[in-house]
Amino acid sequence: MTTAHATGLSTLTVHLPADLVRRLEARAAQEKRSTVALTAEVVAAYLDEEDEAAADVREGLRDIDEGRVVDGNAVHARWREEIAASRRQG
Repeated sequence: MTTAHATGLSTLTVHLPADLVRRLEARAAQEKRSTVALTAEVVAAYLDEEDEAAADVREGLRDIDEGRVVDGNAVHARWREEIAASRRQG
């Protein structure tokens, strides 16, 4: 359930396992922050990471659609050649 406020903030009710709440409360106390502030930061960071990952996937799919791909076997063959050459050079 979400409730909007005139401040531009919203209240969201979540049900979390008790052990997770204890960890959250301990971390908040350790950092001398409120659990609300810490939770908001953690959720924002998670969503930022997920948004970035989704954007990377979309970019990769565009690369495939536009033919910008590399043959994995060719890459491995080149690596093997470079490793062998570096071993010969000692």
